[in-house]
Amino acid sequence: LDLLIPERFRCAHDGHAGRYLAVPRTRKMGATSLELVGRRKNGSEVPIDVALTPLREGGRTMVSATIADVTARKQLEAAARLTADRLKNAVESMDDAFALFDAADRLILCNAVYESLVRPTGGPSLVGTSYLEILEVFLPSILFSDDEARDRFRDERVARRGSEPTSFYDVRS
Repeated sequence: LDLLIPERFRCAHDGHAGRYLAVPRTRKMGATSLELVGRRKNGSEVPIDVALTPLREGGRTMVSATIADVTARKQLEAAARLTADRLKNAVESMDDAFALFDAADRLILCNAVYESLVRPTGGPSLVGTSYLEILEVFLPSILFSDDEARDRFRDERVARRGSEPTSFYDVRS
């Protein structure tokens, strides 16, 4: 195992190993928030993930370690973050209100213009809020002839949500 630990991490690794062996327990892949690094045969470093399983035999504890090269996963995660940042910047650059809801009709992305129209006083993020909850907050700012007209307006908008793409402008018409 020491061959797989880069030289710069060996002292720290010895301490980690000692603490682990004092109280051995199964550790699944992805269970640590540490960025783990392994050493290839040629000496270059590679991001890894490690699963540990203690094995007890005849009063001795041994450890089975499964080590995975996560280079591809790290590259995909970086690409996904870059794409998400680009999407967020593009959405935020729009002059008009924009909101995107998931299949469960919960807000997953919106720009500041949308937030200022729906929640002009600020507060916690709207992400995760249902379309109906947002509509209920916005309804008092619309003048209706009576309660029945308001209820009909709300019901019509909610009924359309599953059948056709909608935009923020639906709640302002």
